[in-house]
Parts: sequence; C-alpha cells; structure tokens
Amino acid sequence: MKKTNFLLIGTSIFLLCANLSSAKKFTDIQEGAKYYINSRYLSEKGIINGYGDGTFQPAQNITRAELLKIIFEGNKTKTAKQTTNCFPDVGYKEWYSKYICTAKDLKIISGYGDGNFKPDQPVNKAEALKILGEFYKWPTKDNPKQAWYGKYIDLGKVQNLLENPENFDPEENMSRGEISETLYRFLAKTEYKTEKFSYDIENKIAIKITAQDIAEKENNAKNSTNDDNVISRNLPTPQIIQLTPGEIKIVFSWEMPKIPLEQEETEFSSYLIEPTDEIIYSEHKIDSKIDTIMESKTNSETFTIRNLKTEVKETNQIKDYLFFIESLNGETTFNDAKAKINIYDKKGLVKSITAYQNPDRIWKIFTLDENYEMRIFNSIGTCDQINRESEVCPQGLGE
Repeated sequence: MKKTNFLLIGTSIFLLCANLSSAKKFTDIQEGAKYYINSRYLSEKGIINGYGDGTFQPAQNITRAELLKIIFEGNKTKTAKQTTNCFPDVGYKEWYSKYICTAKDLKIISGYGDGNFKPDQPVNKAEALKILGEFYKWPTKDNPKQAWYGKYIDLGKVQNLLENPENFDPEENMSRGEISETLYRFLAKTEYKTEKFSYDIENKIAIKITAQDIAEKENNAKNSTNDDNVISRNLPTPQIIQLTPGEIKIVFSWEMPKIPLEQEETEFSSYLIEPTDEIIYSEHKIDSKIDTIMESKTNSETFTIRNLKTEVKETNQIKDYLFFIESLNGETTFNDAKAKINIYDKKGLVKSITAYQNPDRIWKIFTLDENYEMRIFNSIGTCDQINRESEVCPQGLGE
C-alpha cells in the first residue's frame, strides 16, 4: 500500500468528550424531533428514565411528585426512607415520600395553605420554576411589585432557560417535555460555564449525541450479515452536502495550546484516503514545550483534490474519499487547540467544522463520493468507525 507522507512538527492532541453510550433513546421521540436532544442529554446523566414501555411522553403533564424525583435523582442528592408523614397526603411508604419529605426539610417546598402537598397534582409552570430555582439556588432578586413567581421567570428569561418566554403562562400546567427543556438548558449552561444557555451549546451537545448515534449505527451495521463494503455511503445521520464539481480544498488549522511541562507530548496525524486506498497523510507534534520545530506552514495544512478518482480496488467496491484525524498520546484535545476543518469548492467556503473534546482516538470528518456528494460525519470513535478494511486503519488503532 502506497503512502504519501508529509511530516510536520507543530501542535498536540488527544480527544476528550462526554461518553453518551449510556444515553437512552425513547421510542416516542425520533431523531431530529422536538425534545430529542434534551431527552438524550438528561437520560445520559441518569436524570430521566421514561416509562416501562420505552416512551417518555413529553406532552403529558408532570406531577409535583415526579418533578421532585427528577431533580433529586438527577442531582444525586441523598434522600432518606421515611417512617412518618411529612404532609397529611404523603404516605410515608409511597415511592415519592423520600423526595417530598427531603425537599420539605431543605425548605425547597412548603405545601399548600391546607397543609397538604398534593403529590399527584400536575405542577404548573410557576411552581415548577420555583422548585427548580430553590433547589439549584438560582440568584433571583426579590421585587415587591411582582407576584411571588416573577423573580424565577425573570431569571429564566435572562439565562434563556424557557422554551417560549414571550408566551409563558405561569398558571399553565408544565409538560414533561417543557420541564426537561428548562432543566436541560440550566444543566448544559452550568456544564459549559456560561451565563446563559445558547444554541452554540446546543450544537456542541448535538454533535456529541450524533457521534454516539453514528457509532451505534455503524456498530450495528458491522455486526449485521450485510456484505456491502461501500464505505459509509449507506449509513444514515450524516449531513449531506452537494459540492460544485471542480477542485476541492480541505484546510485543517489549529492554534498552539499551552501544555504543562509534566504532561506527555501529544501527536496527531491527518489522513485523506482515496478511493484506491492510497493514503495522503501528515504527522504532527503539537506541543508548546518543543523549542525547535519544522513547519511547512504555521498551524495549518491544505489537502487539494484536483480531480476525483473513480477507479476502485478489485477486492471491494470502495468509492469514497475519507478524511479523518488520529490522535496519539498526551492529554491535549482538539478542542484545546481550537482545531478546525474548512472545506472549499470552486465557489468558495462550503463548510467549517470545529472540533470538540472526546476520549477516543479517531475524529472522522467526512466522506466524498465520485458525484461530489459529501457526507459530514464530524464523529468521534475508534478505528471501527472508519468502516474500511482493517489494513487501512492507522497502526495500533482499533485494538
């Protein structure tokens, strides 16, 4: 097998990202549907489990007891088995008693004027926001001119936690989907250390979930009896882009992250595999500790495809180009180095793909077929996800 090798020394990488392999897919929320991202995110964190039949039922009202269970279980807050009633209508042997009584002890809830809690009553939006706010200690500000729930709504709007802030009716019942959206936004905002939820955060989470979906589907395809060896072309999920015929440029760029002296050096290699299995690749060392470096161009490289090849090997029917990056050693991530891939056709920039953190070693970017149809994967995994013959994978991967 022929390899065209360009050696560069310059910056370093290893992948680090939340593992979503434990995330549950609900049978009534299809990929791409409303609440798909937030239900997968909350499921992965063990916050929601859905019903025994595999559904989540996002349109169904959530009860006051269910809301407390979601919050306590999701935050792994300790609850104690109850031996007495903390509210007249909360049986101490009921499944929800430990959540309700702990919430009362923590002064998150106080019940109604008649002394009851009404655990099976649907929670309205004002009550739901107050419970969330008190549990997570939202930095609300009292305003004597507002209703008791006004400060929670105000913070929800400022931090972009509400699904439909302009038409938020505090007396309306909160659905399971709506509360999952608000809780997801708050937790995601906290995880990414931002002052408010943004769709940039959503895109990052969606990329991670899509990567897990692709890996799962490719694993299923690998274990099936289908003998089709055409690389990735028949796999669902990737974004499909039709390029303008002509010269194609792939520009891979990064910044130099600062790496601690005690940290192991990180290396990566970028690969463009042609339909004939010829490999064009560059090896890199991305490390601020190196005093002497050799570079053909500072912190970037360009792969140019002047004419698409359509011939294939006799042993299979691989017809696609494949572009991916392998990470070796070290702890520095592509995200640390702000790694980016820009794809150009003759009309200009077509797509810009930014990196994210992940512990796996292969960052699969795209495939390109003979009809200039590009499938953007932007997925993370092991050598298996490349979906080529094992001999094409970088040495040492796929173990």
